[in-house]
Amino acid sequence: MGLLRAKCVIVGDAASGKSSITQVLHSDGTHFPEKYNMTTSVEYCVKVLSPSGSSDNVELHLFDSAGKDAFMETAKHMWQNPSFVVLVFDVCSEASFSSLESWKERVAAENKGTQIKGMVLGNKIDLELQRVVTLDRAQDLANKLGFDYFEVSAKTGENLENAFSTLATNFIDSYKDATQTIETGLQ
Repeated sequence: MGLLRAKCVIVGDAASGKSSITQVLHSDGTHFPEKYNMTTSVEYCVKVLSPSGSSDNVELHLFDSAGKDAFMETAKHMWQNPSFVVLVFDVCSEASFSSLESWKERVAAENKGTQIKGMVLGNKIDLELQRVVTLDRAQDLANKLGFDYFEVSAKTGENLENAFSTLATNFIDSYKDATQTIETGLQ
């Protein structure tokens, strides 16, 4: 059993639920922040995941980035060299959904020449009656970006573990593929 470390940058508009997702994931679902506190730079935490079917563990280093442009300069230096980027939007906010491509471009600009891997999270699915972004539209955009798509609720914890376990499994697979390529090249 091995421990692999991955840098995971979490970006999206302010109030989309990035910090709530990070805190709920980090606390194994025991802490949902009831009061909104805007992130003004980057919040950092670590979560170890043990994906089913793997003997490896992944230590996800989560960088929860500010969502307001006013704080972008202090946050974007933490976007360099991510293993993955997680694009978060609020399913009740058309504006947060419409900005996802821009968020991916911002992270890509800090990582020129690097293929950005990741996933899109549609958050706040517990607010179904207020929903404005359909599952189909969100899935289509994720496909266009080359990312996986998951719908989650930070408030209830629904599907969070599954989404991040899939991310960890993808990281393990990428690591094994890279290791195999290196070993093949050395022969």
